[in-house]
This record gives sequence, C-alpha cells and structure tokens, in this order.
Amino acid sequence: MNITDFAPWICWISPLIGALLTLLSRDNTVKGVAASSSVLVSWISALLMVPMVSTNQALNVKSGWIYLPEGEPTSLGMLVDSLSIIMVNIVSFVSFLILVYSTWYMRREDGQTRFWALMSLFTSSMLLLVLADNFILFFIGWKMVGLCSFALIGHYYRDEERYWIGGPPPSPFQKPSTCALKALLVTSFGDVAMLSGIILIFVYSKTFNFVTLLNSSPEWMLKMAQSPGLILASIILLLLGVAGKSAQFPLHIWLPEAMAGPAPVSALIHAATMVKAGVYIVARLFPLYYNTYWIVGIQEARFFFQIVAFLGVATAFLTATEAVTALEIKKILAYSTMSQIGYMMMGLGAAGLSQEATIAGYSGSMLHLLSHALFKAALFMSAGAVIHLTGSIYIHEKSLDKRRTRLIWFFTWVSVLSLIGVPPFSGFWSKDEVLAACLESGQILLFSLGLLTAFVTCLYSIRMMYHVFRVDAKVHDGGGHTHSEEEPVMVAPIGVLSGLSLIIGILGYWFKNLFKEIFHGFLSMSLRLETYPRGEWVESTLIPLSSISVIAIASVASYFYYVKYRADYVNLIVRNPILEKLHKVFWNRWYIDKFYESVFVRSILSVRSGIQGKLETSMDVLLNIGVPGIFSRMSQILRSMQTGLLSVNMLYVLIFLAVMMIFLLVG
Repeated sequence: MNITDFAPWICWISPLIGALLTLLSRDNTVKGVAASSSVLVSWISALLMVPMVSTNQALNVKSGWIYLPEGEPTSLGMLVDSLSIIMVNIVSFVSFLILVYSTWYMRREDGQTRFWALMSLFTSSMLLLVLADNFILFFIGWKMVGLCSFALIGHYYRDEERYWIGGPPPSPFQKPSTCALKALLVTSFGDVAMLSGIILIFVYSKTFNFVTLLNSSPEWMLKMAQSPGLILASIILLLLGVAGKSAQFPLHIWLPEAMAGPAPVSALIHAATMVKAGVYIVARLFPLYYNTYWIVGIQEARFFFQIVAFLGVATAFLTATEAVTALEIKKILAYSTMSQIGYMMMGLGAAGLSQEATIAGYSGSMLHLLSHALFKAALFMSAGAVIHLTGSIYIHEKSLDKRRTRLIWFFTWVSVLSLIGVPPFSGFWSKDEVLAACLESGQILLFSLGLLTAFVTCLYSIRMMYHVFRVDAKVHDGGGHTHSEEEPVMVAPIGVLSGLSLIIGILGYWFKNLFKEIFHGFLSMSLRLETYPRGEWVESTLIPLSSISVIAIASVASYFYYVKYRADYVNLIVRNPILEKLHKVFWNRWYIDKFYESVFVRSILSVRSGIQGKLETSMDVLLNIGVPGIFSRMSQILRSMQTGLLSVNMLYVLIFLAVMMIFLLVG
C-alpha cells in the first residue's frame, strides 16, 4: 500500500470532515479556515495522483461490498484514471480559491455555520461523484450535490427584499426560497430519470461498476438491442439527468434563478461543481457507447452522441442570445455558463460521431472544461465584488470607476477575453478544438451554430464590461459598507484564476497537445480501436481564422453599438421592429420558462381548489374526524360496560374464558 491508494479517499473525505468541524466551531473565522483547509488537503491529495496520468494507469481502489440479490457485488471503490484525476484537481483547486474568497465575502453575512458546512459538503459530494467506481456511489454524490445546491441557493431563505433577483420593474422579482425550490424540482426530475436509466442498464448488465460495464458491454448491449428502442430509452433517461444537472436544454431553466445565492455559491456551482457533473458522466460513459456503436455495430448507440451534440448546440446558442438582453450581472454569467457547457457537450457529441474527430473532440471538451473553470470562477468572484462595491445587481444602474478598481478591472478583462476566445487566452484554444471536431465529424450545423454563438458571446461580454466599468463612474456605497480599496483576500483568488487562464492561453498550443496525448492514452485503454486517425481540419488554419474573424466582427459591432452610440442603441431597438421582436424573445428567454410555467405550474395550481375541496377535505374528515370518532365511541362503550361491581367483572372473565375454550376445542 502506498500514498496513492489512500489519496482518493482523503480527497473526498477531507471536506466532509471540514463540514463537521465547521458545525463544532463557534468562531466564524475558524469556520472559514476549517472549510478552506479541508479543501486544501483535498487538492494536495489530488496532486499526489497526477503522476499516474503520464503512465496511463487506471487504479480501482476498493473497500467493502454491497451485496445485491442479483449480479456482481458493488464495491465501495474509487476509480483513479486520467479523467478522474484531472477532474478532482480542477474541482479541489478552484473550490479552495472560492472558499478563500468567501472568507471576505461572507464576513458580515448571517448563517455562516450553515454556509461553511454546506460549501464543504458540496465540494466533498462532487469529489465523491467524480471518483466513484460505480453508479451507486456516483448517484449518492450526484444527489448530495443537488441537495447542497438547493440549500445554498436558498441561503437567504427569509426572502428579504434586498436579496430578491429578477426585475427591474415592471419585470417580476423572484425570492431566494422560490429559486431554490425551482432548482430542486427541475434537477430532481432529471435525477429520477437518470436513476431509472441506471436501473434499466443494471437489469441487463448485472453490475453497477463502470469498468465491468465497459468490459462486458458487447454481451449485455446485444441483449438490450434485441428489444428495439430499449437502448435509446436508457440513453434518453440518462441524458435527462445530465440535462438537469448541467442546465442543458430543455431542463436549463433553473440556473438563472440559482443566482439568488451568494456570489461564492454561484462561483462554486458554475466553475467547480454541479454543472460540470453532467459533462463528467458523459465523458465517463463515452467509451461505453463508442464501443457499442463503432465496434459492436449497434446503430442505436449512435443516438447517445447525436442527443449530446444536439443538447449542447441548442443550449449554447439559445442561452447566449438570452445573455445579450439580461441586465443582472450574475444572470449574464449564468447564461454564459450554460452556453459554454453546451460547447463541451458539442465536442463530446462530435467526438463520437466520427473516428477522425474522436481525440480532438474529447480532449477539446476537457480542455474547455479546465479553461471554463478558471475564467468563470474568476468572473463570478469579480461579479460578487462589483455587487458589494456598487450595491446593485444590475449592470446599467451603477458602475465602478476602473481607476479605483484597477486590479478587478484588469483581472475581469483577462477572464472575459478567455470567455470570448480571443488569442492567446485559454478559451481560444479549447473552443477551436471543439469547432474543429464538429467540422471534422461532418456536422456543419454544429460548426456554424458554434461560430454564431462565439459572435453572440463577444457581444454580451463587451456589453457587460462597458456597463460595469466606466471612467466617469463613482464607487457607490453598497448597502452601508464603503469599500474604497481592493482588499487582498478579495482580489488574490481572482488574480490567481485569471492569471492561470492567461498562462494556459500563452502555452495553449502545448496544453492542447498535452491534453491530446493524455486522452489518447486514456481512450486507448477503453476504446477497441488500434489507430486514431487525425482529420485534416484538426490541424488546419481555417478554424482559428474563422473564429478570429467572427470575434473581430463582433468586437467592432459591439464598439459601435454599445460604446460609441451608447445613447441611441436603446432607441435603435425601439425604432426597428425586427430588433424589438428579437429583444422581446431574448428577454423572455425564448418563452421556454413561460411555457413550463403555463403547462406545469399553472395547470397544477388551477386544479388545487378542486382537489382541496373534494379530495383533501374528504380525507381530512375521514382521518381527523372519522377515525378519532370511532375510537371515541368505542371508548364510551367500554366505559359503559365497566360497572365497577366485582360480580359483573367476574362474569366478563368467565365469558372470555368460555369463548377461548370453544376456539381451542374447535381448532
């Protein structure tokens, strides 16, 4: 036994212990230190596993068994391979910096015991999810992530007006408790579907273990294929869970309202945990369906990649357009997260649709996951600083003077340029790999919509930056707190993340090839293919030239539209019927949220009075009046029979004994 055998366990158990320590401590500073330190231990444990990446080893560390009536016993085990090692390093490192930032952000907030315990448990659950070697342990982490997000989104559960999101008037506001409930309901719907898919797979495979599922896939997949539509059904069920957790179309509606929580919660959900869980499980199941389609030859397995690609491109484009009209800074970033997760899904989908695009699509998606984790965590922490400094959640109401917040301004711009995909920032390399995979797999529609999404991303990013940072603006007092200087604890984590994003971008070509080599080795152990041909588009200059051209056009359009003619661009929308209609559609989020509200929420509420009047009232009368009435009447009868006379009581005893004797004799 060596340290590598214990590192996976320490990695997810340490934040769990940190959560318990925060409950035992009375001092808020100690709570923050305990939570941050426990996640730091996780990161160190994750770093100890990094040497295994270069050796292409896969270690399945098991402890204990869960015996099932049928099938293989399920181990309490950790699966350590290139995919899980990269994921746990991203999760633990970014979570650690977010928790350090939280010590500044939450210092004057109420409910810190609850906050620190849940943040630690949130991180622990995500790490367990990533390291689990079977569906049972994975799903435990999956559900715990959802429950922690529900509690953290509803951190301000008292629904004080200053914590409402939405608006501005006449647009409606949403209360934190309602937002948390919405997130729980939508993601739970996906969770139930995913659990159904897992059980369906177990019925045929007789195992929950990921490695065994892959190795035995030719046998049990052929059994499933004998019932047409069954493989497709399992794929849809699994991907409904993915769509719910990663906020992908059509279950993406909960994430904008998740901004009701504190900024560190938003950063953790978007950058390190929760929404990345869906991308991870798609990447984990990728070899299973790849072998089934390309090697075993079951055509139905192709739907896995087609649906993933469709969900990704639909979400990427739809949510990017919604960000163009959004006024809340955190909601703009939320739409951006859904859009960028869509890019990752596009890459994984394209990777499975063509053997030539396999390595580029898979490694590009994982590189974009890393890049997004860095710049999006920095952007959300910057947004939290902006809200604290200005006292407003809207980009158009109050702005920061960039001369007084130079560091925040600079670090935010670095992260925004990475988000846009400007060379040499990190987002440029990862997005181009995804686009190259789409083109190489022959998915012209994916490629075209990916470029169009990059155009829209540039528009809303520059619009946000122009409104937030103004030379002629003043630093406003945010709710009674004056912040005239940038505090080190606030700025340092933002600087580290944006700095790493820039460094990865400068070394982007090397990082791109490194990820290709890592995942070439990883997939070589999983996919039954001897060679992985590289397509001509992967190394072509067409992709970077296309993306740079699109970004350049969008930048010029943004400058004239939002900066040079800033006083007239609102009037321009009003005067142009087409722009006005598009603005209305984007502002109303393509009416998808309103559709769900009409079909599900209002329809349920409409039958509430009838159900309450007929069903609930009848049940209330039956259970709360009828049943107690029966026992009350029986009690009265028994009391009337109790005369208190010894002779009468003896008669009752004799009657009872006689009845018992008769039963015994008859028996």
